[in-house]
Amino acid sequence: AKELGLFGIEKLCWEGLGINICQVICFDILHTIHKGFFDHVFNWIRTTVGEHDLDNVLMTQPHFTGKRNFSRGISHLSQLSGREHRDLQHHILPAIAGHPNSVPRVLKAVRAFLDFSYKVQFPRHSSTSLELLEKDLQVFYQNYKVFISNGARGLDHMKIPKLHYFRHASSNIKYLGTLDGLSTETLETLHQLVKAAYPLTNRKQFKHQIIRILQRTESVRLFSSYLHYTVPAVDPATLDKPANSDSDSDSGAVAQQSSHLSTTLASSEADSNSTPTHISNCSLGRVTYGLSLRPHDTLSIDDIIHSMPDVDVISPFIWFFQNGEYGDLHWTQHQVYQQHELPEHLEEFHTWFSFKFQAPTPNKFYQPEMKTIHCNPGFSKPPVFDLVVIETVPDQTGLKGMCLGMWNLLFFTDSAFTYVISGYRIAHICFIFSLTSHVRKRSNRSTAPHPIPQDDPTVDSPCAFVLWFEPISPPAPHSKLRTVRKMTVGNQQATGIVRLADVKFSCELSPMLSDSFWDGTENQDFSDSTSLDTFDTFYVNCFGGHLDYELFA
Repeated sequence: AKELGLFGIEKLCWEGLGINICQVICFDILHTIHKGFFDHVFNWIRTTVGEHDLDNVLMTQPHFTGKRNFSRGISHLSQLSGREHRDLQHHILPAIAGHPNSVPRVLKAVRAFLDFSYKVQFPRHSSTSLELLEKDLQVFYQNYKVFISNGARGLDHMKIPKLHYFRHASSNIKYLGTLDGLSTETLETLHQLVKAAYPLTNRKQFKHQIIRILQRTESVRLFSSYLHYTVPAVDPATLDKPANSDSDSDSGAVAQQSSHLSTTLASSEADSNSTPTHISNCSLGRVTYGLSLRPHDTLSIDDIIHSMPDVDVISPFIWFFQNGEYGDLHWTQHQVYQQHELPEHLEEFHTWFSFKFQAPTPNKFYQPEMKTIHCNPGFSKPPVFDLVVIETVPDQTGLKGMCLGMWNLLFFTDSAFTYVISGYRIAHICFIFSLTSHVRKRSNRSTAPHPIPQDDPTVDSPCAFVLWFEPISPPAPHSKLRTVRKMTVGNQQATGIVRLADVKFSCELSPMLSDSFWDGTENQDFSDSTSLDTFDTFYVNCFGGHLDYELFA
């Protein structure tokens, strides 16, 4: 068709019919946003920066669990699913931000398209959010013709039906409601239920078996919804009462609730009757953690030092357990390391290398999402350090104005006002640990050099060993992306210890590439598993998900 010139719409087929086709066919997120991005905007980007450069930069994007990572580039792919289209949108702006051909108008057009695509998928809208939606669309229309001037768009016009549909998004939302209920993606993904049910059959006359499985599953779900509607909600005050647990079970979880953020940390040595320990309040809403009852390993401090030879392991333990500080200041590491030695009772720990985590949602209309955070420094498997956002000032609950000299979180609330909350930092989480029971007994003897008080929450609360990043920068002028650097002390990345209760969100970073990478003078042999270790400066990827967008956009 392209060889015959049959591409590019000069005249719409419904012209002259006297109807508004955009009122007959409503806005579809799957085909208009996700498919439209890949068919048009992404192709223009690929032509602008070059397919070779785009493959190289996509290979450097760090791997994140649950996301499609294009570790071999994009040029070898002939067909992508709707989910892969979305994952490509997550990577694209940080990937091209530093390219020489990514002039300001290109960055503005791509950023405005992504802003529009994320805002249009909000599960709730107001007049303010629709105004922001229209504003992003106007910025896109003002800058998208740059792809004509640079030759990325083969024709001299932008008469594309999918781009025209953008103008009707606000009216569709006003008259039909939020667009998540109008997307064809809902029906096109129903085949996944059939695929999940097929392995449960005996492969003989499987159609009837699949139908029966789906009917039973739906019945259980409906009955569960009925019980949730009729049974009164559990009083949060009851969460602080002692609860019985099976000490032989490995599938238990530590539940930490919003205003009653508490932890029941059970191990193979724990008694069957355990009392939750109050840790701290969560100032941003409900945060839930799941930690296995049995630790994954019991390690000595020497084992940890051997597995992490390039970082300071001793100082964070001293600073945290003796002074209650997180070690997120430059001078902390120097002062502690030079003046103290590790106490004897802090030389053995229960350790975990993963935990389940449910971050607070921006509002009640978002579905809660449980994620698995991996944190293994390489004891039994290859090193995996997931990125998290940590609340470094747990007692701070007030809202403060924008201050460009420090890192602030942008949090969009139900009323679409923008609030700024300070006191948060990004960090690599290396492993989770807690003091073993016999170490706790030894540490509380009167002969111990630094006894830990019985009411100290660090005795039973799980903690996390982290690698710190610097405070985040203000948004860049055109891409509006924020950047962050690794926090270093000497030639080492700064380390620290925080309570697991202060881990609030997961986040994604994308390496900030220098000009030498693009012109080929710098080594381009990077992979998704080594980029976080290789580079020092990163973009904070606000398009990693809807929560990331509402926090960092």
